[in-house]
Amino acid sequence: MRKFAHFTDAHLGQQLIAGGNITATKMPYADDPLAHRENFQTVLRDLAARRIEDIVFGGDIGTPLANAYFFECVSRTNVRLHLILGNHDTYAQVKPFYSLETAGDGDELFYARESPPFRFIFMDSSANAVSERQLSWLQEQLETDRQIIVFIHHPILDVGTPLDRSSAALQGRESVKLLLQQAKSDVTVFAGHYHMDVETVEGRIRQFLTPAVSYQIGRDNAETDTRIFGYRLIELGSAGLATEVVTFRR
Repeated sequence: MRKFAHFTDAHLGQQLIAGGNITATKMPYADDPLAHRENFQTVLRDLAARRIEDIVFGGDIGTPLANAYFFECVSRTNVRLHLILGNHDTYAQVKPFYSLETAGDGDELFYARESPPFRFIFMDSSANAVSERQLSWLQEQLETDRQIIVFIHHPILDVGTPLDRSSAALQGRESVKLLLQQAKSDVTVFAGHYHMDVETVEGRIRQFLTPAVSYQIGRDNAETDTRIFGYRLIELGSAGLATEVVTFRR
Protein backbone atom coordinates (compact mmCIF):
# COMPACT_ATOMS: atom_id res chain seq x y z
CA MET A 1 0.00 0.00 0.00
CA ARG A 2 1.30 3.42 -0.92
CA LYS A 3 -1.87 5.52 -1.00
CA PHE A 4 -4.85 4.33 0.98
CA ALA A 5 -7.72 5.38 3.21
CA HIS A 6 -8.43 4.70 6.86
CA PHE A 7 -12.08 4.88 7.85
CA THR A 8 -13.64 3.69 11.05
CA ASP A 9 -16.61 3.54 13.42
CA ALA A 10 -19.44 3.23 10.90
CA HIS A 11 -21.92 2.01 13.54
CA LEU A 12 -24.36 0.91 10.87
CA GLY A 13 -27.79 0.22 12.33
CA GLN A 14 -26.83 1.78 15.68
CA GLN A 15 -28.64 5.01 16.53
CA LEU A 16 -27.03 6.95 19.37
CA ILE A 17 -29.27 7.27 22.43
CA ALA A 18 -29.39 10.86 23.68
CA GLY A 19 -28.13 11.21 27.23
CA GLY A 20 -26.40 7.83 27.24
CA ASN A 21 -23.15 7.20 29.10
CA ILE A 22 -20.52 8.12 26.54
CA THR A 23 -17.67 6.90 28.76
CA ALA A 24 -19.00 3.35 29.05
CA THR A 25 -17.17 0.35 27.62
CA LYS A 26 -19.81 0.30 24.89
CA MET A 27 -21.90 3.28 23.88
CA PRO A 28 -25.68 2.87 24.30
CA TYR A 29 -27.45 2.51 20.94
CA ALA A 30 -30.96 1.83 19.68
CA ASP A 31 -31.41 -0.47 16.70
CA ASP A 32 -32.21 1.46 13.52
CA PRO A 33 -31.40 -0.42 10.29
CA LEU A 34 -30.86 2.84 8.37
CA ALA A 35 -28.65 4.56 10.94
CA HIS A 36 -25.49 6.06 9.38
CA ARG A 37 -26.00 4.37 6.00
CA GLU A 38 -26.04 7.71 4.19
CA ASN A 39 -22.70 8.71 5.76
CA PHE A 40 -21.20 5.34 4.86
CA GLN A 41 -22.32 5.60 1.24
CA THR A 42 -20.97 9.16 1.00
CA VAL A 43 -17.54 7.98 2.12
CA LEU A 44 -17.53 5.06 -0.34
CA ARG A 45 -18.49 7.36 -3.21
CA ASP A 46 -15.72 9.78 -2.31
CA LEU A 47 -13.17 6.98 -2.16
CA ALA A 48 -14.29 5.80 -5.60
CA ALA A 49 -14.02 9.33 -7.02
CA ARG A 50 -10.45 9.57 -5.70
CA ARG A 51 -9.64 6.11 -7.13
CA ILE A 52 -8.42 4.79 -3.81
CA GLU A 53 -7.52 1.11 -4.23
CA ASP A 54 -6.74 0.09 -0.64
CA ILE A 55 -8.83 0.83 2.43
CA VAL A 56 -8.33 -0.04 6.07
CA PHE A 57 -11.52 -0.24 8.09
CA GLY A 58 -10.71 0.47 11.72
CA GLY A 59 -13.53 -1.38 13.46
CA ASP A 60 -17.11 -1.00 14.74
CA ILE A 61 -19.11 -1.98 11.69
CA GLY A 62 -22.36 -1.79 13.65
CA THR A 63 -25.06 -4.30 14.54
CA PRO A 64 -24.54 -7.98 13.69
CA LEU A 65 -27.23 -7.64 11.02
CA ALA A 66 -25.32 -4.76 9.42
CA ASN A 67 -22.31 -6.94 8.60
CA ALA A 68 -23.86 -8.31 5.41
CA TYR A 69 -24.74 -4.80 4.23
CA PHE A 70 -21.24 -3.49 4.99
CA PHE A 71 -19.40 -6.22 3.10
CA GLU A 72 -21.86 -6.17 0.19
CA CYS A 73 -21.34 -2.42 -0.27
CA VAL A 74 -17.56 -2.69 -0.08
CA SER A 75 -17.54 -5.62 -2.52
CA ARG A 76 -19.20 -3.42 -5.15
CA THR A 77 -16.21 -1.08 -5.13
CA ASN A 78 -12.83 -1.70 -6.73
CA VAL A 79 -10.92 -1.66 -3.45
CA ARG A 80 -8.92 -4.09 -1.37
CA LEU A 81 -10.28 -4.19 2.16
CA HIS A 82 -7.98 -4.60 5.16
CA LEU A 83 -10.14 -5.07 8.25
CA ILE A 84 -9.58 -4.79 11.96
CA LEU A 85 -12.17 -5.29 14.68
CA GLY A 86 -13.63 -2.82 17.15
CA ASN A 87 -15.35 -3.37 20.47
CA HIS A 88 -18.73 -3.69 18.70
CA ASP A 89 -17.39 -6.47 16.43
CA THR A 90 -16.47 -10.12 16.87
CA TYR A 91 -14.46 -12.25 14.49
CA ALA A 92 -17.15 -14.92 14.64
CA GLN A 93 -19.66 -12.43 13.21
CA VAL A 94 -17.44 -11.15 10.39
CA LYS A 95 -15.77 -14.45 9.51
CA PRO A 96 -18.54 -15.49 7.05
CA PHE A 97 -17.69 -12.37 5.04
CA TYR A 98 -14.00 -11.81 5.79
CA SER A 99 -11.85 -14.78 6.69
CA LEU A 100 -8.06 -14.73 6.75
CA GLU A 101 -5.25 -16.97 7.85
CA THR A 102 -4.37 -14.99 10.96
CA ALA A 103 -2.01 -15.34 13.86
CA GLY A 104 -5.05 -15.49 16.14
CA ASP A 105 -5.84 -19.18 15.59
CA GLY A 106 -9.36 -18.48 14.41
CA ASP A 107 -10.81 -16.52 17.33
CA GLU A 108 -8.87 -13.26 16.98
CA LEU A 109 -8.17 -11.20 13.87
CA PHE A 110 -4.58 -9.96 13.94
CA TYR A 111 -2.08 -10.22 11.11
CA ALA A 112 0.81 -8.45 9.38
CA ARG A 113 1.59 -7.50 5.78
CA GLU A 114 4.86 -6.52 4.14
CA SER A 115 5.32 -3.70 1.63
CA PRO A 116 9.01 -2.72 1.81
CA PRO A 117 10.21 -0.59 3.48
CA PHE A 118 7.07 -0.87 5.63
CA ARG A 119 5.55 -3.54 7.83
CA PHE A 120 1.82 -3.11 8.44
CA ILE A 121 0.54 -4.60 11.69
CA PHE A 122 -3.21 -5.11 12.08
CA MET A 123 -4.28 -5.67 15.69
CA ASP A 124 -7.43 -6.93 17.41
CA SER A 125 -8.72 -4.96 20.41
CA SER A 126 -12.33 -6.09 20.10
CA ALA A 127 -12.27 -7.41 23.69
CA ASN A 128 -11.30 -3.91 24.95
CA ALA A 129 -7.88 -5.42 25.62
CA VAL A 130 -5.01 -7.09 23.79
CA SER A 131 -4.52 -10.75 24.67
CA GLU A 132 -1.22 -12.13 25.96
CA ARG A 133 -0.96 -14.24 22.82
CA GLN A 134 -1.30 -11.14 20.67
CA LEU A 135 1.25 -9.23 22.75
CA SER A 136 3.78 -12.02 22.21
CA TRP A 137 3.06 -11.97 18.49
CA LEU A 138 3.41 -8.16 18.41
CA GLN A 139 6.80 -8.37 20.06
CA GLU A 140 7.94 -10.75 17.31
CA GLN A 141 6.59 -8.46 14.59
CA LEU A 142 8.53 -5.51 15.97
CA GLU A 143 11.83 -7.38 15.55
CA THR A 144 12.49 -5.78 12.16
CA ASP A 145 14.32 -2.85 10.62
CA ARG A 146 11.25 -2.00 8.55
CA GLN A 147 9.20 1.08 9.32
CA ILE A 148 6.24 0.03 11.47
CA ILE A 149 2.65 1.11 10.85
CA VAL A 150 0.06 -0.20 13.31
CA PHE A 151 -3.70 -0.25 12.86
CA ILE A 152 -5.75 -0.81 16.02
CA HIS A 153 -9.26 0.24 17.00
CA HIS A 154 -8.44 1.67 20.43
CA PRO A 155 -5.90 4.47 20.94
CA ILE A 156 -2.61 3.47 22.54
CA LEU A 157 -1.53 6.94 23.66
CA ASP A 158 -3.47 9.25 25.96
CA VAL A 159 -4.97 12.09 23.90
CA GLY A 160 -6.19 14.29 26.74
CA THR A 161 -9.89 13.48 26.63
CA PRO A 162 -12.26 12.31 29.39
CA LEU A 163 -12.56 9.05 27.45
CA ASP A 164 -8.96 8.24 28.37
CA ARG A 165 -9.97 8.05 32.01
CA SER A 166 -13.03 5.88 31.54
CA SER A 167 -13.91 2.28 30.80
CA ALA A 168 -13.93 3.24 27.11
CA ALA A 169 -10.11 3.27 27.09
CA LEU A 170 -8.11 0.18 26.12
CA GLN A 171 -7.38 -2.03 29.12
CA GLY A 172 -3.68 -2.70 29.57
CA ARG A 173 -2.64 -0.24 26.90
CA GLU A 174 0.59 0.52 28.78
CA SER A 175 1.82 -2.96 27.86
CA VAL A 176 1.22 -2.27 24.18
CA LYS A 177 2.84 1.15 24.41
CA LEU A 178 5.93 -0.29 26.11
CA LEU A 179 6.45 -2.79 23.30
CA LEU A 180 6.04 -0.12 20.63
CA GLN A 181 8.49 2.19 22.39
CA GLN A 182 11.07 -0.61 22.28
CA ALA A 183 10.79 -1.06 18.50
CA LYS A 184 13.94 -0.63 16.41
CA SER A 185 12.38 2.14 14.33
CA ASP A 186 9.76 4.82 14.82
CA VAL A 187 6.16 3.58 14.95
CA THR A 188 3.06 5.16 13.43
CA VAL A 189 -0.32 4.16 14.88
CA PHE A 190 -3.71 4.72 13.25
CA ALA A 191 -6.71 4.26 15.55
CA GLY A 192 -10.34 5.25 15.96
CA HIS A 193 -12.83 4.47 18.75
CA TYR A 194 -12.88 7.99 20.22
CA HIS A 195 -14.64 9.51 17.18
CA MET A 196 -12.25 12.45 16.87
CA ASP A 197 -9.31 13.73 14.82
CA VAL A 198 -6.23 13.94 17.05
CA GLU A 199 -2.49 13.59 16.45
CA THR A 200 -0.27 12.67 19.42
CA VAL A 201 3.45 11.99 19.72
CA GLU A 202 5.10 10.25 22.66
CA GLY A 203 8.65 8.99 22.41
CA ARG A 204 9.00 7.16 19.12
CA ILE A 205 5.25 6.62 18.72
CA ARG A 206 3.21 8.93 16.50
CA GLN A 207 -0.53 8.29 16.77
CA PHE A 208 -3.34 9.51 14.53
CA LEU A 209 -6.99 9.17 15.53
CA THR A 210 -9.34 9.19 12.56
CA PRO A 211 -12.78 10.82 12.75
CA ALA A 212 -15.75 8.47 12.65
CA VAL A 213 -18.03 7.74 9.71
CA SER A 214 -21.01 7.93 12.08
CA TYR A 215 -20.67 10.92 14.46
CA GLN A 216 -17.97 12.81 16.36
CA ILE A 217 -17.15 13.27 20.05
CA GLY A 218 -15.61 16.46 21.41
CA ARG A 219 -12.08 15.96 22.68
CA ASP A 220 -12.44 18.30 25.66
CA ASN A 221 -16.08 17.92 26.66
CA ALA A 222 -17.01 14.48 25.22
CA GLU A 223 -20.13 15.97 23.63
CA THR A 224 -21.47 14.28 20.51
CA ASP A 225 -21.88 15.95 17.11
CA THR A 226 -23.97 14.07 14.54
CA ARG A 227 -23.50 16.68 11.80
CA ILE A 228 -19.88 15.91 10.89
CA PHE A 229 -18.31 12.69 9.64
CA GLY A 230 -15.25 11.70 7.65
CA TYR A 231 -12.18 9.55 7.11
CA ARG A 232 -8.41 9.82 6.60
CA LEU A 233 -6.21 9.64 3.49
CA ILE A 234 -2.67 8.33 3.91
CA GLU A 235 0.20 8.42 1.43
CA LEU A 236 3.59 6.79 1.93
CA GLY A 237 6.61 7.94 -0.03
CA SER A 238 10.35 8.46 0.06
CA ALA A 239 9.82 11.67 2.03
CA GLY A 240 7.85 9.83 4.70
CA LEU A 241 4.17 9.76 5.57
CA ALA A 242 1.59 12.36 4.56
CA THR A 243 -1.98 12.30 5.79
CA GLU A 244 -5.08 14.45 5.57
CA VAL A 245 -8.58 14.18 6.97
CA VAL A 246 -11.58 14.39 4.66
CA THR A 247 -14.73 15.64 6.39
CA PHE A 248 -18.35 16.08 5.38
CA ARG A 249 -21.17 18.01 6.98
CA ARG A 250 -24.77 16.87 6.96
